[in-house]
Amino acid sequence: MAVLLSTASQMPAFFAYLEARPGALLYDPILNALPSVDLSGPIFVLIYAPVVYAIVRSLLTPTVLIHFLTGYVLLLLTRIFTLWITPLDPPLALVPLVDPLGLVLYGGIPVTRDLFFSGHTATAFLIYQCLPSKIEKRVSGAVVVLMVIGLLLQHIHYAVDIVAAIPFAYLCAKATAKLIPLAGGQNENP
Repeated sequence: MAVLLSTASQMPAFFAYLEARPGALLYDPILNALPSVDLSGPIFVLIYAPVVYAIVRSLLTPTVLIHFLTGYVLLLLTRIFTLWITPLDPPLALVPLVDPLGLVLYGGIPVTRDLFFSGHTATAFLIYQCLPSKIEKRVSGAVVVLMVIGLLLQHIHYAVDIVAAIPFAYLCAKATAKLIPLAGGQNENP
């Protein structure tokens, strides 16, 4: 938890750095084929409702929270590294995401250059990995799919950012399962 809080406290300065530096504009035929739509409200619900659920769920199974937080720290550190080494300009038709909680984390500035890889997709997929029951996995899997569709339609990320988020989140969940085994062998299929 200390690593998470320490890292989170540095994020506004890091995002300000990302916003100030120039980056590459990628050609994205998938985004080019899609209209730009403001889906900030649904995306906000799709990202934060599962986080709240995972936290409430942890009251029944605290290891779910431990796995999510540990995986999230690994994911955050991985994302910081990939953002640092991959300067990208935002997609041309980007519709800025209105995220009141995100603005607090980003130091009050709208962030458009946090592009490789999608934190929204990665977080949603990490939650999918951490939840143990089949019904929870089905629902959280549907959330991931809806999140991907929303992010593509809002042109918040390039398609490659969204696709890359899945293996990064998967690897962070696997590493977490190796670091902190779940009781009852649940970590065999995170």
